[in-house]
Amino acid sequence: MLELILGAAAIFLLRVTDVSIGTLRLLTMMQGRRLVTAFLGFLESGLFITAVVWIFQTLDHWWNILAYAGGFACGTALGMTLEGWIASGTLLIRVISREKTPELAAALRKRDFGVTLVEGKGQQSAVAILFAVVRRRRGRIFLEVVKKIDSKAFVTVEPIRQAYGGHLPNAAMFPIVRK
Repeated sequence: MLELILGAAAIFLLRVTDVSIGTLRLLTMMQGRRLVTAFLGFLESGLFITAVVWIFQTLDHWWNILAYAGGFACGTALGMTLEGWIASGTLLIRVISREKTPELAAALRKRDFGVTLVEGKGQQSAVAILFAVVRRRRGRIFLEVVKKIDSKAFVTVEPIRQAYGGHLPNAAMFPIVRK
């Protein structure tokens, strides 16, 4: 009986690990980091094959199937958590403000964010659009500054793969552009 419980636990842990690695592999792939992605893919597939072989050898034990499915679910959650902690990459943040643009730009620049200001025309009036490329780790700080100064601002955030030139504090943290 102990052997069956340990087998289910091993299957569960293999799946948690391989799915978590898969999440990190996708992150590094989106960043264009080929060698790290290939290494993570090697680890992920090796763990996956081990778990699959084990599960197919013991299909008559329903708890192994539950361990396999539960490991996948927990691995997905763990991978997302790890990805959030790592918070690598860069974001493009756009802020559209009607009234508090000068205060927003000044406050963001004071926090060492590079901000580009573009005048625009909204449906009802003139607006200002602030553009910033921000390390993902600092994205929350950026958004807190915006909310504090102009809680009515319209904000969009999206990941970007590469950024270079301009005002990028700690530029070594950004992906290197290869030609």
